[in-house]
Amino acid sequence: IVRLMSPGPIVSWLSAEEVRNIYDVRAALEGLAGRACAQHATREDIRSLRDALRDVEVTYKSAKSSSSEKLAAKSRFYDALFVGARNETLTGLLRVLHGRINLLRAAYSKPSRTAQSLIEIRRIMRAIETHDAEAAWSCCVAHVENAAIVALSIMRDADADAGVIK
Repeated sequence: IVRLMSPGPIVSWLSAEEVRNIYDVRAALEGLAGRACAQHATREDIRSLRDALRDVEVTYKSAKSSSSEKLAAKSRFYDALFVGARNETLTGLLRVLHGRINLLRAAYSKPSRTAQSLIEIRRIMRAIETHDAEAAWSCCVAHVENAAIVALSIMRDADADAGVIK
């Protein structure tokens, strides 16, 4: 929803370019967060991240879990990662961006992406546990880039189904 100078809000659609830009920024910032978490995380931070990962695993594997429950579990994982990163500026930017990302996840996610996403999140966890900052960076960036590919593919398919000409 966008507020203009007009009397009320309107619904705003994101273009493929805007979605790509959001994912590009997300990849850069989450890469930084992963790197910082690997560098600064304490044993307690890693324990919290592991607990959050277990929650993601249980939620993703349960046939009874709703999309909102899966989003909440993944948000808890990211919250733990952000705490471990020890960078309030980065965390603030990512929290704002995640508001938009969660809307994109709800609109442009595929059930088949869940298994691959879980593999990628486990890779992020391993890199952070071993304090391998560059691997954490790479794993976070790859995770976001893979999500972007799926989201943009779903967008293109939805546009084709609707007869949208670009």
